[in-house]
Amino acid sequence: MGIQVIRQADLKPFWGNTNNDVPGHGRWIITPVGGPEGYLHMNRNDPGAVTTESCTGGLIVLPSGVSSPGVHVHNDFDEIYVVVSGRAAALDADGNDHHLGEMDWVWIPRGTFHGLRNTGFTDARVLYFQTGVERAGFQTGQAEDLGGSTWRLGDNS
Repeated sequence: MGIQVIRQADLKPFWGNTNNDVPGHGRWIITPVGGPEGYLHMNRNDPGAVTTESCTGGLIVLPSGVSSPGVHVHNDFDEIYVVVSGRAAALDADGNDHHLGEMDWVWIPRGTFHGLRNTGFTDARVLYFQTGVERAGFQTGQAEDLGGSTWRLGDNS
């Protein structure tokens, strides 16, 4: 297979993330590149989406004032965040903010607790890339075997 174009207009936003119904944590995500059945891939059935066993990539949109519901860790792969628009903070294991502007990158080595918070007045759009695939259910808190990924829920306000 050669180059494949994925159009965002063909992808449906996923609103079922962990604690998405808790005020201050409502965010959406698209995952146009993700794992096979049993692994994370919110857009597997959308036109153009790519299924692979080697990596995951997508877009997180955090409205103003929204943060992830705590920090989480991936023990089996590394992750990169790129702030495409807006302002955000990458959270570390101690809840410290590492402030990010547009086109700032964050490298998150495997085994490092991390999270995200929108620190601006507009939506923060953050691309993410993972050097592996994770078990389905991690993002929704439903997986029994999280495949090396774990949430540590808490107050990020």
